[in-house]
Amino acid sequence: MTAVGPGAEAGPVLVTPLAAPAAPSGVTATAKTATITVTWVAPPTGGAQITGYTAVASPGPATCDAVGATTCVLGAQSNQAYTITVVAHSASGDSAASAPSSSVTAAAPEIPATPPVTDEKLDTPQSDDKPTAPGATITLKGSGYAPNSTVELIVYSSPVSLGTVVTDDKGEFSVDVVVPPSLPVGDHTRAAVGADKDGNVRAMRLDVTVAPAAPATPATPATPPLAVTGAATAVTAEAGLLMLLLGAGLVRASRTRRLAPPPPPHAHRPRLTAVRGCGPRPGIRTGGPGVGVRPTPGRCTGSAA
Repeated sequence: MTAVGPGAEAGPVLVTPLAAPAAPSGVTATAKTATITVTWVAPPTGGAQITGYTAVASPGPATCDAVGATTCVLGAQSNQAYTITVVAHSASGDSAASAPSSSVTAAAPEIPATPPVTDEKLDTPQSDDKPTAPGATITLKGSGYAPNSTVELIVYSSPVSLGTVVTDDKGEFSVDVVVPPSLPVGDHTRAAVGADKDGNVRAMRLDVTVAPAAPATPATPATPPLAVTGAATAVTAEAGLLMLLLGAGLVRASRTRRLAPPPPPHAHRPRLTAVRGCGPRPGIRTGGPGVGVRPTPGRCTGSAA
């Protein structure tokens, strides 16, 4: 654009983007406590400017990043062998992955002979001042450790391992542990020992009191059910039915007697009816004058009417 108007149109400008960087080389992995320190050689210049690196563990999922440096630390499980590769980043894209490092296995966290001295406090949902009984289950929470790394859990006075836990991608953990049933009553310390994201030893602790286990409450005995047998039930039912029927019959008979009309006078009184040929028969004179008459005996039957 000029004072007299627009100028001539400029021709097209050909721009060629820079190539992505070449792959890093010389990757070296060094095992430490629950971590692996990785170093490498930057690729030669000539492509796009490198903005950072990422080291990748195999098997995963642990990774670590570096900006302006050619080393980083990644978390590791103490019972796992790893190889490491590195990728360079740029505005033009990522490089190819480097050749893998030699296989290495991180060391397990060492258990200190005495409780670690630290101000870092383990967290627990349980009350800090509430005594814990032997054999009880408690939840411990920790943070600030290397991501995907092994952490050793310990209880003191004499150190007793409670097991291990692997942190998440943020370097945190939450785990349930059982207080050893043989742990003496008194003051004790729970500790978590591992490594931070820079590979340094990291410890957290929680001081607790172990109290005697509460005596078990005796169970209330259940009331035993009444014993019932088929034969006894049948006999009882039959006896009850018989008594019911007998009672009903007595009630009905009583009602019948009350409702029936009184009998007429002299009803059903027995009387004798003379039968022919019964009674005294004409006497037979057997003597002379002055002699009495002797009745003739005979059978007499009567019927009750």
